[in-house]
Amino acid sequence: MRSLLSLPLISALSALVLTATMASTRAQEPAGTPVTAQPLVVERVIATFAAHGTLQDLPRKLYFKESGTLLSFDAEEGQRIEAGQRLGRLDDSVISATVDQRRVELRQSETDLGRSEKLRRQGVVSQTNLDDARNARDLNRAQLAEAIIHKKHHVLTSPAAGVITRRYFDHPQWVTPETPVFALRADDDPWLIDLNVPESDISGLSVGDEALVRFPSLPDLRLPATVRSVAGIAEASDGFFKVRLELSGTDPRLRAGIRASARLPRPDGARRGTVVPVNALHNLGDGKAIIYLARDLPGTAERLAVKVALISGERAVLDGVPDGYRWVLTDGVYRVRSGDRVIQAATE
Repeated sequence: MRSLLSLPLISALSALVLTATMASTRAQEPAGTPVTAQPLVVERVIATFAAHGTLQDLPRKLYFKESGTLLSFDAEEGQRIEAGQRLGRLDDSVISATVDQRRVELRQSETDLGRSEKLRRQGVVSQTNLDDARNARDLNRAQLAEAIIHKKHHVLTSPAAGVITRRYFDHPQWVTPETPVFALRADDDPWLIDLNVPESDISGLSVGDEALVRFPSLPDLRLPATVRSVAGIAEASDGFFKVRLELSGTDPRLRAGIRASARLPRPDGARRGTVVPVNALHNLGDGKAIIYLARDLPGTAERLAVKVALISGERAVLDGVPDGYRWVLTDGVYRVRSGDRVIQAATE
């Protein structure tokens, strides 16, 4: 009897467990297909074009201010140096002797001036004699100061912190103020990029225009730049115009010679419209594309055909997007059909 009474109770408990399990399973099911979505924005986008070139640095050439025999090098290629650090020294034996001689002459003229001042107070010498003694002292003082400056010029110091990119000599030799001794890449020297721009894009490009630069070897790095010069004549070898950019920032990974790609303003101006990432466009061609939009998230994905008015870098300007849409779907839409429910994918 006890066993028979237990059967309904066991059945009821089993049903409860099954219902709870189904409810838990439904709770764990996603509310829609996860996709990456970005807010739709309406703004003005400047048309740009891409140009390619290489990163350049124009190191400062360092010179002695005096002629003489270069005796010592105190820096090597690739060495990091600080502002004011000694880099090399000329033979200063002659100028050092001159400085010593000027000191002796100055001391003697100061002694003579002191004697003349005493004699003048006693009325023994004239004012002219005193003035001559004072002038002699001043002349010797100036000659000593000049000699000291010339001696300082026998030492080459760095004008700024940076890296020595080249040492022009390995052995002592005679140099002049026109002879470069070191090349310095200073920390505050801007990086330059020489671009090759075709004739179709050179019109309207001006000094001062802004650009955005990327580096294939450093895909995470983007730096702003400014047009520094625009060639007036195309290169005879390839028909391209040379355009030089100056980077507004820097990065310790930059090296002269690495490839760079810049986006510059295009003469045909700008367009205002709905802006989406280029990777949101599908079946792009003949100025048309397919995009997936949503009014809300979570929400329903809707497939629309749109007109592409402008593509500038990684952004596209669309015409004719109906009002009410707030989100454009990018990654993950290959799993979505129009009418499917979608949610924002979790970000790591």
